[in-house]
Amino acid sequence: MKALVAGELRRLLGRRLVRVLALVAFAAIALTGVLVFVNTEDVSSAELSARRRQAEAEYQQCVERGGPDAGPRELPDEGGPGLRIPVEERCGHAVGGVDDPRFALADLKGILQAT
Repeated sequence: MKALVAGELRRLLGRRLVRVLALVAFAAIALTGVLVFVNTEDVSSAELSARRRQAEAEYQQCVERGGPDAGPRELPDEGGPGLRIPVEERCGHAVGGVDDPRFALADLKGILQAT
């Protein structure tokens, strides 16, 4: 059985098209890696901390105001008056969070899968 599998693999790898497609795949992965590296935003830890402090201040202001101006305050409920959404949750959605724009090693899995 091992000889049969080994023979099939040799036959498969002996084809020019398979080698060319493997080379194209590796080139695409390398190109994607270079593009991600070039387009990654360089943000210092101090600037990222400042962005987080600003988002936290906006969130606190939103909570003190009693919530964002726009958006539903209640979700309709079948057969009931509605479900009250807490102010903290509404402000959390309105303000959003601070995303770290730097490339993380955990992002590599999605890039390789997409490639």
